[in-house]
Amino acid sequence: MVRKKMLRGYDPAQIADVLEEEPEKVERICRILKAEGMEVSDEEIYRKYREGQ
Repeated sequence: MVRKKMLRGYDPAQIADVLEEEPEKVERICRILKAEGMEVSDEEIYRKYREGQ
């Protein structure tokens, strides 16, 4: 969902609000997507998130 919202132009704060998630979590996911590219797999995002990137 975060990837989809980013592609639609939402910023991390808006995404967090819409998804009712903590802004810090959404920001971390957004940073991973920006660094790795929007085509990165969900599994890779999860792995990097768990590693604390």
